[in-house]
Amino acid sequence: MHNPLLIFMRQKAHDGGKQSYRIKAIKDDPRDFPNGTMKFMNLTQKTLYLIVGQKDDLKRAVKPGDIVDYSLPTGFKGNVPIKIGVKTPKGAVPVMNSRVFPNKNVRDLYFIWPLNDKKAGNKVRIATLRERGDMAKARLSPSCYIKQLPFVLSLLLGVRSLWMIIIWR
Repeated sequence: MHNPLLIFMRQKAHDGGKQSYRIKAIKDDPRDFPNGTMKFMNLTQKTLYLIVGQKDDLKRAVKPGDIVDYSLPTGFKGNVPIKIGVKTPKGAVPVMNSRVFPNKNVRDLYFIWPLNDKKAGNKVRIATLRERGDMAKARLSPSCYIKQLPFVLSLLLGVRSLWMIIIWR
């Protein structure tokens, strides 16, 4: 996998055992995750039922640790409604009814976290990781690494700049 984004998800510790983590690798290549794309990742312990879009364009069950994608429609402006629910023995229960504010010039990864307090309102929260696709392409470009080579070498050798390395040698 080229340029993975690693997500560390805390798992429940059983019977006083050590804390463990599940690691998920996400393809972070701008060709697979372009501007105008939104990804939703379920970081809860329950399957969530996600509805996204002005016309409920995306309806999907999202298992714990899974990700679903949504591309903004052509001519998009404004915000996107998000509805999240869970199934219980008594039926479907809404846990969030909100809006997000994506942009066609960026790509957004939304992490859906559980809220542990039992107060009124949303039972989950959303945290956003946003990046401009052109910055991701620049980061993946080999020329980017060549330009950064003097800086990386200076870090590895523990000096302030490559110029100091040349004088020192």
